[in-house]
Amino acid sequence: MANPTPPESVATSTASKSSTPNRNTASNAQISPKPAAGAVSNPHKVPPRACYLSTHVKIEVGSKKKIYVIHKDLLRFYSDYFRGAFSGSFKEAIEGKVSLPEEREAVFDIFTQFLYSRLLADDRDEKISWATLVDVWLFGDKYLVPSLQNSAMDSLIKKIEVDHSVPTHQIKKIWEKTLPSSPLRRYLLEHTAYRLSASSFQMFENHWTREALVELVKTFFDKEDTKKYVFPAREKCYYHIHKEGEKC
Repeated sequence: MANPTPPESVATSTASKSSTPNRNTASNAQISPKPAAGAVSNPHKVPPRACYLSTHVKIEVGSKKKIYVIHKDLLRFYSDYFRGAFSGSFKEAIEGKVSLPEEREAVFDIFTQFLYSRLLADDRDEKISWATLVDVWLFGDKYLVPSLQNSAMDSLIKKIEVDHSVPTHQIKKIWEKTLPSSPLRRYLLEHTAYRLSASSFQMFENHWTREALVELVKTFFDKEDTKKYVFPAREKCYYHIHKEGEKC
């Protein structure tokens, strides 16, 4: 994917290392689906012009330590994690640099694209793989970027509807890195319970973890209890991450 404009992204190699702020989480920790106060989650709220006039910071990504140069206030506008990292007396704030060695360049490319265009891809028809879409959602969960999560969720739902399939190979990863209240879990459970036949489910049942299967059974029972056998109509924001009282 081409780098979006107007960021000044460059790929270089560097030997320097930078620690990240302590978020009290491991790389596969479960993150709350509620965004911290401040991160914008409404797609109609655009960054003010001042964000594009702010100083640049460097984000070092992946094992190859690719460097992305991004406007600091743009990161702070969309992400409470980066707002915290580039504030106060954190080493990252002083040096203007954050290192994310465990993240994929492909995912951060999409994040950078989103920061400057509010789109996940240059071309609206450009296809993004299941694995990458899921990783983008999880990236937004980990770094508190609700707008990115919502955009990824919309793309996932559209892809599921068009392809008539679900990202079953990603089930284990999703259940390892999300909480039961996760909108991503909720959509996959409801879609499976309401849209898939027993024979279709048997084709990929081995991809489901025990925890996921238990939640799926509960979803089936809920469907029986309510006597609603058609996938329920939901508001667009039902599977989104929003602050209380906020909608798209």
